[in-house]
Amino acid sequence: MKIIIFNKTSRAAQYGIGTYIDMLTDTLSTLHVDIFLINAFSSYKEVCVNKDKKYTCVEIPFIGPENETSKIRYINNIPFILKELISYKHDEKIIFHLNFMDNPTLVTCLRNVFSNCKILLVVHYTHWSFELLGNIHRLNNIINKPTRKRSSLEKEIIYSLKKEVSLMNKVDRIVYVAQHTTTIYSQIVKSHNFKHQVVHNAIKDEYIELKISDKVQLRKQYFISDDEQIILFVGRLDKVKGLEFLIKAFAIALKYNEKLHLLCIGDGDFTEWMQYAKQICTKISFIGKLQRNELMNFYRMADMGIIPSLHEEFGLVTLEMMMNKLPLIVTDQGGLTEIICHGENGLKVPVIYDDNGTYIDPNKLANTILDLAQNKDLRHKLGTNARLTYLSQYAGKDFSHRMEYIYNTI
Repeated sequence: MKIIIFNKTSRAAQYGIGTYIDMLTDTLSTLHVDIFLINAFSSYKEVCVNKDKKYTCVEIPFIGPENETSKIRYINNIPFILKELISYKHDEKIIFHLNFMDNPTLVTCLRNVFSNCKILLVVHYTHWSFELLGNIHRLNNIINKPTRKRSSLEKEIIYSLKKEVSLMNKVDRIVYVAQHTTTIYSQIVKSHNFKHQVVHNAIKDEYIELKISDKVQLRKQYFISDDEQIILFVGRLDKVKGLEFLIKAFAIALKYNEKLHLLCIGDGDFTEWMQYAKQICTKISFIGKLQRNELMNFYRMADMGIIPSLHEEFGLVTLEMMMNKLPLIVTDQGGLTEIICHGENGLKVPVIYDDNGTYIDPNKLANTILDLAQNKDLRHKLGTNARLTYLSQYAGKDFSHRMEYIYNTI
């Protein structure tokens, strides 16, 4: 069996999808299969093939003008490049594992070149959910609206949705990373139920139990005092991550607890968010994107984690925080609400949808932060239960078994 995994150079690949592919290739490396990782839109200057212990990596650079026509032509030529690079026997099973939903004609081209191949699609995120911040009610309104009455943004959303649906109907199997996505697309995609399966994401266990003295020493390395209460945010600095409401809530919480300090780890333009933090800028640190080992240091020395996303398809950062025994505050959206049980392994705050848009009540979020900050027993309970939930459901064993079953039965 040959499994050919598609990736591409993008911010999504550097964050959630990149972490997913790392876990997937670790899983597949224990099986007797040939693994190929295809990096589309690579920064290499020419097609390059590199082999390591786990897989063969094929780098395919993009050359041409930055427009949709050129990108479609580029994607559709990839199967012909792979045909020259990947040799296979007539009776050998070939599975293409897709992780992006933006080009349904790729499936047609793959089948034309590799006639007996099977194609698996994993739905990590959707275009409409980012544009509409996960507001399914607004999506349904757009779908039901006459074309002539749709705005330019709404027309773009419908266009992207049609491409996604077209792709879904062409593949042999669809894997959703969360149940809520299945529920939404079962109403939209006209395909057979046997094509759909839910396989929650998982991550490798990298937890290290630190003594109090070790935690103090680790904080000293980053000039963080012992009495500061560190609230940790990890993710892209995008609107969908709820940073505006987090900073507003943090400003309210600081009035009652001056020992709080918010650390934001992730890339993006932080100047957009500083407009909400002018009076409290010394209590917020924008650290940028970190290497994995350094990111783990911040997980280990933080007092609580916070994920205030307006929409989150699944949330691998949630698993990383749970793995590291952090008490969590999350929104009640998407995959987050499937992972976290309020009061047991984390706390939830609601996302509000109304005529004014999509938002979080800063006062509600501030009160939740203060409740967690002042209650050591609650932090211990939530952190302990979060770690137990991770170990029982998201440490990788179930993920490995289910993905192996899908590859064998597709």
